[in-house]
Amino acid sequence: MNTFINYYEILHVSQDAPVEIIRLAYKGLAQKYHPDRYQGNDANEKMQLINEALEVLTNENKRKDFDLKWLCCTKRDCSKFCVST
Repeated sequence: MNTFINYYEILHVSQDAPVEIIRLAYKGLAQKYHPDRYQGNDANEKMQLINEALEVLTNENKRKDFDLKWLCCTKRDCSKFCVST
């Protein structure tokens, strides 16, 4: 199944969230899901996604590119941007 990874959903922020809000959301989730605290089997996977989301959404160029892909996926077929899950 192809699924688009929505970094906004991962960090629980809106698409127009400023970088400061994104960093605050990251901090809260990183504290909650850090492998030293979170005992779930998916701790490393969760942190990897949280870290990727921060990297993309706090970098102006990466965020613009992601937003274009996000728009494509919400409006039409996004198979070229999706990853298999």
